[in-house]
Amino acid sequence: MKLTRNQHPRNWSKNKKLFVTFQICFLTTSVYIGSAVYTAGIQGVTQQFHVSDVVALLGLTLFVLGYALGPMILVRIRSSALFYPSST
Repeated sequence: MKLTRNQHPRNWSKNKKLFVTFQICFLTTSVYIGSAVYTAGIQGVTQQFHVSDVVALLGLTLFVLGYALGPMILVRIRSSALFYPSST
């Protein structure tokens, strides 16, 4: 994929660079806060759904595993699609 002169991040205006940086920081912080918010509600989940603490922690466990393993899997899919594009 070839970027045009205006699409290259080094050629962006200072405001656009700041905006994109803010978005990345905000979204990363939101993801971490999301896992912390879930932890506070585990007692409610166990009481409302009548499940054990282990089952209640399953949601948090899958969230953290997806956050950790997702990029490792998706980068391989993306890189293989870039280096071996389909001929259609």
